[in-house]
Amino acid sequence: MQENVGSPPRPHSEVEEYTSLDVSSRLPALLENIEREARGTDIQLTAAHDKGAPGAGLTPSAVAWFNAHIAVPRARAISRIESDARAIRPEGGGEGMLEDLANEQAELDRQARRAKASQEFQSQHSSLIEEHSRLAESYRRFRSEEGREAKVARSWQILLALCVVLLPESLLNYNSFRVAPFIQSAFMAVGLTFIVGIAIAVAGHMFGSYIRRLNYYRRGDDSGRERSGTPWLVFSLFLLVAALAVVGVSRFYYLVPKIAEAVAIGAPPPNLAFSIAGLLIGNLLCFLLGAIVAFILHDPNPDYEDTAKNVHRAASTLQKLRRKHLEPKLKQAEARFASDRTQNTNRAKALRTNANYASVSASFEALKAKDKEIIAALQDYRDRLAHGIAQQGRDVVFRLDDYSGDPLNTRRFMKPSEYAALPISLSVSKG
Repeated sequence: MQENVGSPPRPHSEVEEYTSLDVSSRLPALLENIEREARGTDIQLTAAHDKGAPGAGLTPSAVAWFNAHIAVPRARAISRIESDARAIRPEGGGEGMLEDLANEQAELDRQARRAKASQEFQSQHSSLIEEHSRLAESYRRFRSEEGREAKVARSWQILLALCVVLLPESLLNYNSFRVAPFIQSAFMAVGLTFIVGIAIAVAGHMFGSYIRRLNYYRRGDDSGRERSGTPWLVFSLFLLVAALAVVGVSRFYYLVPKIAEAVAIGAPPPNLAFSIAGLLIGNLLCFLLGAIVAFILHDPNPDYEDTAKNVHRAASTLQKLRRKHLEPKLKQAEARFASDRTQNTNRAKALRTNANYASVSASFEALKAKDKEIIAALQDYRDRLAHGIAQQGRDVVFRLDDYSGDPLNTRRFMKPSEYAALPISLSVSKG
């Protein structure tokens, strides 16, 4: 079996140039930027997918220092390692590679694909995303004022509450409606039973909602709010009175023949007033049941509840669009990343038998070791910057476009303490 295919790599002068850099002598040029950068109020950090950025989690001053003192020799070292890796010819021909270097490039490609998919999604649905952000901000403002989460009545809860009232209503009223002289069929009796039951249920729900929000409507010196609540009260009482009138009349016509029949056979007749009142009280209890359920379900502040509903609706719409248009592309990016890593591993198996592979791998490890020294310097700058801002007591925000979490919330806003804990990494990309 042929072990050394292709010419051996050239001396790693570029790698030696980078690994021999005196970072300590270059550190003062970085640290002198602290005072100037600490005067900012909104500092944008680099992200892993940023083209041309040396790495993730760096401030503009850190990037400028890196480009001035580190970027050129490091880029030459990476180019040399890549060139030497390609020169390692596998058995049967083809281009060589270094597994660790190829895997890091695959990760960069993965980040770039995720960022591209998310940016396209955000561009296509920008108006809806902006509306959701506006509603979410409004909800957070309400939550700060109220000191609690909103109570939101879901549609299915309201429907269930109406059914809970409708069922006993139907059992109470059907017999009276069935024999009323203005009812011509059982179908009409069922229809009227349903209509009256819905009226009682809706009236109870509106009345309970009004009572729940009474402090909102009558906070004093706010006629607008008071007028907004009056229709709820008036309409609920109108529905209640109308429904009870229909029930009372139907019950009257139901009892009249019963009284006549009792008189004819000499039996004690039913008490007309007591029977009608009893049925009306039963309907009132159903009304109160609906009011109690509405009182429990709704929030005391209707504006807060409406905002919460709108946020939920916008978020639900975005999630549906995300599942349809964005998640398939994100899954493709993950599948491509897994495929690239598997391919890199398989290709590396055939290359590891080449003696030059170990030499190139050692060069890459030396580069990564030097990277750790650079990262330590950048972390020192980061810690001093965060500490300086904290001492000043100024309100400084660090922004980072992050596509590793929720693609719908890609912009992170961090306090100096959060920025100080942010990992810093260097990219193997030369761009």
